[in-house]
Amino acid sequence: DLILFHAESSIYSTKPIENKNVSICIFDSLWDTIALVERADLVISVDTAIVHIACALNKKIVSIYFSQLIDDNKNYHGNKIFAPIDIDIDNRARQLIFDTCHNGINISNISKNALSLLSK
Repeated sequence: DLILFHAESSIYSTKPIENKNVSICIFDSLWDTIALVERADLVISVDTAIVHIACALNKKIVSIYFSQLIDDNKNYHGNKIFAPIDIDIDNRARQLIFDTCHNGINISNISKNALSLLSK
C-alpha cells in the first residue's frame, strides 16, 4: 500500500486518486509524520525533514533532489552544496538528482530504486 502525506495547506491536486491501495493522509503535526515514517517500509521524499526523519529511523529511503545553479554560477550546483554525499548508506538509501535541462524527473527511475531497496 502507498500512503501520501502532506500538510493540508499544500494540497493542490484537482484529480482524486482512485486506487484502493493509495491513501492520502493529511497530518496536523510533525509527530503525526514521524509516526507514519516509523511504520513505513520505504520512504520516497524530496529533500525535506522527512528525509532526515527517515534516516534517523534507519528507514529505506529514496531521496529526490533538484539540481539548480546558485546565483547562476556553474561552479556551485545546489545539489553539490546542500544534498547528502552520493552514497548508498548500508544499502538502504538512494539519492536521485534531477534537473530541468538534462535529467528530468523520471518516475521509472524512482520506482526502480524503490523496488530495489524493498527487495533487500
